[in-house]
Amino acid sequence: MMMIAIGNAVAGGTPRVSGPRMHVSNDDMLDAVIQSDAYAGILQETRSAGITDEDTRQLVLLLIANLRVSDGDSIEIKQQQLKALFLRCGLSARVAKNKIISGLVAAMQLHHADPLDNNYFRRSAASTRLDATHLSGDIYIKRDGLHEVLQGGQDALSVRIRTFIPTILRVVEAQRDRALRFEAEHRSLERERLGSQQTLRRAVQDAIPSMNMVTARGRVSRFNQTEYNALGFVDRTVPGFESASRALQSVAPQEQLAYRSNGQWGGISDNLTTVGKDAIRYMNSAAERDVRRSQADIMAVPTEAGKKRLLNNVLNERATRLKRFNVFHEDPAMVGVEGAPVDVHAQAVYYLNQEDDMRNFA
Repeated sequence: MMMIAIGNAVAGGTPRVSGPRMHVSNDDMLDAVIQSDAYAGILQETRSAGITDEDTRQLVLLLIANLRVSDGDSIEIKQQQLKALFLRCGLSARVAKNKIISGLVAAMQLHHADPLDNNYFRRSAASTRLDATHLSGDIYIKRDGLHEVLQGGQDALSVRIRTFIPTILRVVEAQRDRALRFEAEHRSLERERLGSQQTLRRAVQDAIPSMNMVTARGRVSRFNQTEYNALGFVDRTVPGFESASRALQSVAPQEQLAYRSNGQWGGISDNLTTVGKDAIRYMNSAAERDVRRSQADIMAVPTEAGKKRLLNNVLNERATRLKRFNVFHEDPAMVGVEGAPVDVHAQAVYYLNQEDDMRNFA
């Protein structure tokens, strides 16, 4: 699983972001495929071909582990892995090899395709071999090439294979697409959250020009604590949820809490779910507008202490009301209900547990 290092921001430019702390593993994707509506039909087909349920499971896992993406959204699988898949389906090594050769060579000859890279396959190096009798090296079979290979053979097993392999492939691709969309959504929202932090910090500095960047950044960080309180996962009276950090420790899995490969932990913001990041972005953006609206009043206060006091009031006013009326309640039926009961654990899971966020991502 790939993890991308994060820097807080590119100096003077667009923030750089990482993916979520929780990543969709091969086992996660396998579970999702097994739970899909299509899996019962896949089992029916593979059983008819004499393939056990465990071997079907291994077939799915083999595809998940070895499908790779290149050239945008196109998928590829190495010839060695496709051969292994055919062997697990019950074909002999010789038949599996010839099945791949005949499909790829026929397609290449019929369409006068480039022998190194075409719509059906690509060869990673000239040292690979693909002809009527040879198949060796890292030859990546593309979607159209896989289709051609599966069409070969008229024996009963080959007919069954070209029925259920495309179905398995479609289901696996759907889950892979969901995983990619989850990571893309997370990065997009993190980029927006970081941007809103910078915008709010600039508004604070504009309202109090004597405040330097470091001090303004610290003031925004303190405001983030107010935002976490508004999200409802901090309650000093509940053990394990006395602070945002304690709440995170109480609901996040250990994999999420581990340090990134670059040695960074990232704090609460790095552990927010997608909905959590979007909520912080909204509160930051609203607070920035509130500060801009009150800028003249803040600047008119004669003392620095008075300016900071008014700034604090402006920043906290909206967040306090958002909490009072349960705007961020995890149960939509309770949103806007003053005095509604709040389950601090459920709030923390909703806004801090990336595993749960990943599992429920549509």
